[in-house]
Amino acid sequence: MVDVGDERRLSVGGYVQSVYPLDGNWEKFSQRVWGFLRYATLKNHHSKKILLLGLGGGTFLHLLADALPEAEIICLEIDEKIVEVAKKYFDLEKAKNVRWVIADAAKVVVEPSKYLGEEKFDTVIVDIYLGGQLPAFSATEDFYFSVHELLEPDGKAIFNRIFPLTDEASRQQFLDKLSRYFTNLETAAVPNLPSAVEGNFVFSGYRD
Repeated sequence: MVDVGDERRLSVGGYVQSVYPLDGNWEKFSQRVWGFLRYATLKNHHSKKILLLGLGGGTFLHLLADALPEAEIICLEIDEKIVEVAKKYFDLEKAKNVRWVIADAAKVVVEPSKYLGEEKFDTVIVDIYLGGQLPAFSATEDFYFSVHELLEPDGKAIFNRIFPLTDEASRQQFLDKLSRYFTNLETAAVPNLPSAVEGNFVFSGYRD
């Protein structure tokens, strides 16, 4: 963790996982991945019960809780220490409409009733990178099916993924997999520095 100018940054493996505006200006993050995730959540969709897989320092969670103060948000995080860091350095406790579940998403999505009861969600957001590494389970057909089953009818699934900017084929393969479980799919590319060789892409679609 380091302060750079008016930002506090949490980095893992050379990737910025979270940022916190020391000047209080959250909107400057609107054109970065967290703002794109917020936009995908709000676009043509009214979220009342949200499941967020992955926390980091909580940048997106702050934006989400502020945009949807009446929504119920359940945030799933595997590492309790990350939650402690987010509370201490990123003002996480200011997000009042959030319930925490400390557990491994790989286990939760397979057996959700054990961790979440019988709840279903109108929005599930998947953002579970550790640095630039995507957990292997989250790239499987079983995982996409499990996310589908966690949603209410017409619920929305949103995925943050990192791809090489020139590898359109891999992005299309991911879309093809999602199309087996979700409809009306959309992709948004997050702006990158001119020197970037890979970037974040936000994918969204609906349970039919």
